[in-house]
Amino acid sequence: MNDPRIPGLAGVMPDANLQAPLEVGDYVTFAGIVAKDSATPTAGPWPVNGAAGTYVSAWAITNNVGIWTADGSNPAYVMIDTALLGTGGLTVLGLGEAAFRTRFEGMTTDIGRKIHLYAVDFNPLTGATSDRDYGTIGVDPGAPNGAVRGRWRFRPPCDPFGTVPAKPDKACVMNASNTFLPPPREVRAVIEGTWVPQTQPGAAPTTANGITWGQYRNPAIEYIFPENVPGTPIVPNNFDTIPFLTQGGYPSSTGVIPGQLNPWPGSTIPTPACTAVTVSAGGPYTVAAGGTVALAATSTGTGPITFAWTVSSGSVDAPSAANTIFSALGAASPVTATVTATGACGTASSSATITVDKAAAPTVATIAPLTVFSTAAGSFAVSATDPNVPAQTLTFAATQTSGPALVNLTVTPLSATSATVSFTAPTLATGSPNALITVEVVATNTGGSSSAPAVATITVKPLPDAVSVTSVEYRVQKQRLIVQGSTSDANATLTLNPYLTTTGVLFDPNPLGAGPFTNVAGVLTLTLVGAPEPALPPATPITISSSSGGVSAPSGITKLR
Repeated sequence: MNDPRIPGLAGVMPDANLQAPLEVGDYVTFAGIVAKDSATPTAGPWPVNGAAGTYVSAWAITNNVGIWTADGSNPAYVMIDTALLGTGGLTVLGLGEAAFRTRFEGMTTDIGRKIHLYAVDFNPLTGATSDRDYGTIGVDPGAPNGAVRGRWRFRPPCDPFGTVPAKPDKACVMNASNTFLPPPREVRAVIEGTWVPQTQPGAAPTTANGITWGQYRNPAIEYIFPENVPGTPIVPNNFDTIPFLTQGGYPSSTGVIPGQLNPWPGSTIPTPACTAVTVSAGGPYTVAAGGTVALAATSTGTGPITFAWTVSSGSVDAPSAANTIFSALGAASPVTATVTATGACGTASSSATITVDKAAAPTVATIAPLTVFSTAAGSFAVSATDPNVPAQTLTFAATQTSGPALVNLTVTPLSATSATVSFTAPTLATGSPNALITVEVVATNTGGSSSAPAVATITVKPLPDAVSVTSVEYRVQKQRLIVQGSTSDANATLTLNPYLTTTGVLFDPNPLGAGPFTNVAGVLTLTLVGAPEPALPPATPITISSSSGGVSAPSGITKLR
């Protein structure tokens, strides 16, 4: 019954789903660290104000009170307070220490049900747990037929498996395998009928603010190793018989699964747990001639795992990587790609076929026509697209197909898909007609496929003649304009260009006859009657043009009458 002296609890039945509170006067044992309660708390030293500034940060508290639950009812609780286990590495004289001192002891709130003990083993590769049967023991009923109510003591040697002992709280019953070896990392005590390892899905049941009931999983075991015999060689501790040391497998709170204890505390290092490596080269793969394709290997097994790729032709850029790039340059289809994976316990290989297809041809973009003067340097940009996936690098070639020969016709790459074509225009005589030149540009990808030619049209003009105004005479009364000029091309004709008048109007002389200039006594002269007066100096409104392309510098009136 609940304590009737506590207000509200008189006559209220106890509830095993709720925790019993600590009370003043309870005798407790605890484990923790002494900490200083300040702005910078530490584990010591003891503060100057003594206990007033100190507390214990406890991770375990045991209250020395007796609490029992009704026989056979749930929830019921159990604990382990002693766990000694022989490791099996026996000397003759060490037999008692290593085997007969094995025992497990604890307390339970239910004296009506037996305690079933299990070893908790860990898969060294996955961290998954499995329970291994250790046996059973009854519970001390307390006075008058027993000693300490709720206490259980599993103390080998035990009765054989299947035995029904006359005194179940005194005689343990052994498991079917008749051994406790190999030593586990943890042991589990279970009140029979509350939870059966590996048969009930999900975690063990909890109540009372998360306390697990029906079982107690104990990670603290004291291992008994062979004892040394005076006068004989020191007996090494048999760590190699403890799986969680030799193989690992106990996962951390973050899910990391450790391997073998390292460094190993012995002269001979045990073989660690290992899963044979497997590997797949993926594929099959297809790539255009001269192109590239990604190769991807997958593997399983105990690592670290290394990779090595080989190909029957072509090449790979990173042969030691799981994922690499195959280049079909120089490859002959079909190509066999083989990857070998090496793990902690062996190697495995896998091959895949790479089919090398003919590369699709690129396309050169339209080239705009251009015009240059004779002997001038010229250039034009070219670009192309490649339809292969991934697109391949292109090279360009330029070939002249008509017209006078260009000098130093050169192609300079700019990127994987563009280039510059440069040249020097041919020499043309002043006054000669324009020259029309065509150049074909072809792009070729790394797979060897070439585009249709794109044609560049280049117009080359001869260099213009040298033209100058030698004199400008204007007769005001007769509105007569007389312009004299010269040209370096004897076959050229000269023409007067529109000029600015004194009234600020631009006058076009063509209606009066802007040209050609006539040879008067060896001087090229143009006389216009009725022409308006050109703008007066310092204005320079008069210029003349040549049929060979030359244009004079502007000139002002040199004689006004």
